[in-house]
Amino acid sequence: MAYGLGALWVKSGFEVVRIDKDLLEARVAAPLPPLFRTRPLGVSQDAVWVADAKKDALYKLDPTTAELLLEISVNLSSRHASFAFSEDLVWNLNPNPDDAKGQLLTAFDSGSGDLRREIALPSGGFGVVLNNGSLWVTQPITGQLLRINETDGTLLSTTELGGWPGPAVLGDGALWVYNLANATVQRIDLVTGTLEVTISTSLPKTPEGLMVFGDGNLWLGPVELKVLSQVDTETNEERRVIQGTTFRGLAFGDGSLWVCDGSAIMRIAVPD
Repeated sequence: MAYGLGALWVKSGFEVVRIDKDLLEARVAAPLPPLFRTRPLGVSQDAVWVADAKKDALYKLDPTTAELLLEISVNLSSRHASFAFSEDLVWNLNPNPDDAKGQLLTAFDSGSGDLRREIALPSGGFGVVLNNGSLWVTQPITGQLLRINETDGTLLSTTELGGWPGPAVLGDGALWVYNLANATVQRIDLVTGTLEVTISTSLPKTPEGLMVFGDGNLWLGPVELKVLSQVDTETNEERRVIQGTTFRGLAFGDGSLWVCDGSAIMRIAVPD
């Protein structure tokens, strides 16, 4: 589930569906092969992206019609890892055939689908974020955050986070990491790569989690459980815990939090 380019995008059954943000009605469905083991959806400047880790395919969709624009065959290693986008590249994580313990951070041309770049990682990644020429990749197994030069693949910094760092997002001039092993949020300085703050939450520990940023808040929680945490990025404190439905999808857009429980989509006004 993802929000972008004026609509909400949701994996429904074996399809990807474009949901009208005002009417909450499905407008078009992507004409794709049946999807089985999809990664989180990604939205670039001009397209929607979905990867199926079982079928080893990366799909690019038109944001208005959901028409299939491009299909890239690529060996995908995880259904958890996120995308990152630059002006003409789409970055994702793939197995490294030369290092069973490592992984590749791979860039494809977003127009042609041609392989443009491969960067070897020491272990498997989870969250991938691109900001001002730097790729930030969380490494759950080693408990680290890597900062990598997008152009030449050199390692710029390594930040020790501990635990099991998972999803990562940008917000309010910082990088935020949801550490799944200890249910914390870690704030990273985008200039120095320094761990500035670790914020405790009331969430349970989990191997899988979701996190989005919007309107000065982080929203995060375990997949398949019925609890979300709201973290204020200005005060670096947990503001509240939201109990409710089983959370299987999370997005923020048009001033609202969007939640999917697997059978319904809910639009939640941001509480004061």
